[in-house]
Amino acid sequence: MSSVKKEIRQSAIKRAKEVLTKEDNRLKLSLAVIICAVLTVLMWLLSQMTDMVLYIFGVNYEYLYYPVSVLSLVILLVYLVVPLYVGTYRMSVNMLSGQNTEIADIFDVFSSFRAYNRALGLSFGMFFRILPIIIALRIHYIMDYLSNWLVFFEETEKAVDIAFIPLAILLVFWACRSFGNISLAYLDESQRIKRTRKLGRKIRKGNYKIIIALAYTTLFKLILSLLTLGILTIFHTVPLAMLTYGAAADQMKQNYDIKTERTDIQ
Repeated sequence: MSSVKKEIRQSAIKRAKEVLTKEDNRLKLSLAVIICAVLTVLMWLLSQMTDMVLYIFGVNYEYLYYPVSVLSLVILLVYLVVPLYVGTYRMSVNMLSGQNTEIADIFDVFSSFRAYNRALGLSFGMFFRILPIIIALRIHYIMDYLSNWLVFFEETEKAVDIAFIPLAILLVFWACRSFGNISLAYLDESQRIKRTRKLGRKIRKGNYKIIIALAYTTLFKLILSLLTLGILTIFHTVPLAMLTYGAAADQMKQNYDIKTERTDIQ
């Protein structure tokens, strides 16, 4: 069984590398990632302007500035930017399927209400999976803000620092529970998201070793690639990770379909 799981992971990585180096797929995915990153920064800058807007309208309660800024950033990201991340992932799935793709394809999520609604549903799912990770990374900022009303003892801050690493490991496990949802949603766009999520839960059973191995391998590569000032991250690590996850989910789905067919025959 372990040899089969290893074969799935190696096969997914091999397939991803082949697709990434085919024609100008690397360039397309890299530019799509850059677009998403630039828009993310732009939304952050817009959210920072909420302080000025509140001040102009006579709201002088400084305690409101931080939560309003965070809330505006979340709304801008979830409704405008995260769908583009989903669109980028959709483009990588289409590449794996051998379809012709263009950089503009990431904006197809806004082409119709149905497409946007599908992308938005996936965006919310993605956001709430990574929300605990975001909170963990921002925990000291959050505690600093809450200290205006609450008293945090020095021991509490030390406990948070000590618990950070094991908590981060557990949060990666938590994020892995949504593995394959976006891939499955775009491998067969005729299926409703609810049904693809149900299928995702089924294909993840017995495959968590593969998923976790891929997650931690990607995390390690991301950390290393950041040492190149993000150049390797944009042009190799992230595009390869998207293709690898898509290929792995596709392979798991095929194995699940074969297993289901055998069960039905018996």
